[in-house]
Amino acid sequence: MDNPFPPIKRVTVLSLFGDGAETFSTPEEAVEYIESTPDEKKGHLVRFEIQVGLSNGDTVDGIFRDKVRSVDFVVNRRF
Repeated sequence: MDNPFPPIKRVTVLSLFGDGAETFSTPEEAVEYIESTPDEKKGHLVRFEIQVGLSNGDTVDGIFRDKVRSVDFVVNRRF
C-alpha cells in the first residue's frame, strides 16, 4: 500500500534534557539522533518532541516519552 502522505522535507527533534532542538533533513538522520541520545544526560529523559515537516507545507507533531515510540513515529509515519 502506498503511503498517502507527501514526502518528508524535514524532521525536528527536541530531546528534553535542557538541550536545544535539532533539525534533520531525513528521517534516517532523526532516528540516528534519537537512538544515540543517552537515557541519562543531565538528569533523566523527560520526552522527545518531534515535528515532521511535509513537502506540501503540512506539519505533524508527536510527543513521546520513550525512544521506541519516537522512532516508530518517524520511520513508520504513524501520524
